[in-house]
Amino acid sequence: MLEGRPPKCFHVYNKTGIGTIGDKVLVAIKGQKKKAVIVGVKQKQAPLVPKFDSNNIVLI
Repeated sequence: MLEGRPPKCFHVYNKTGIGTIGDKVLVAIKGQKKKAVIVGVKQKQAPLVPKFDSNNIVLI
């Protein structure tokens, strides 16, 4: 994300529809649909799981 807008998540592949660490998501990047995995989130996590200052994904 060095240039342009950040990716937008518009689908989470789980029953609840709320993404947490390790969930697969579908994101829109520069007008294209890409699959990704969530590797870090801002919200509070379980004990011993680090809290990040931004939401992070890795493209598959």
